[in-house]
Amino acid sequence: LSKTIEEFKAESVLKINNIDTDIAGLKIRMTSAGDKIGTIYKDEIIRLEHSKTLLLTKLEEFKDEGEDKWADFKNEFLNDLQGFNKAIKDFVENFKKQ
Repeated sequence: LSKTIEEFKAESVLKINNIDTDIAGLKIRMTSAGDKIGTIYKDEIIRLEHSKTLLLTKLEEFKDEGEDKWADFKNEFLNDLQGFNKAIKDFVENFKKQ
């Protein structure tokens, strides 16, 4: 069953905002890890937060221009979201190794 654009947007915003919890956890770990490690990962956290903002903006700015454009947008957005989630997972894995 195909979701409406509004349903998709609402679900996607929830998924993206849930990532805030992950980012907050990373910030806490970074702070407790000490200056050297904290500095290394500070820029990465800034990049992750920027990517999150870009995803939310992309979602917000999408206008319904027909089924073809919607399908293309949805596939591209889900791919971007998957990449973002992978970036966070990779960051956590790299951090654990420090």
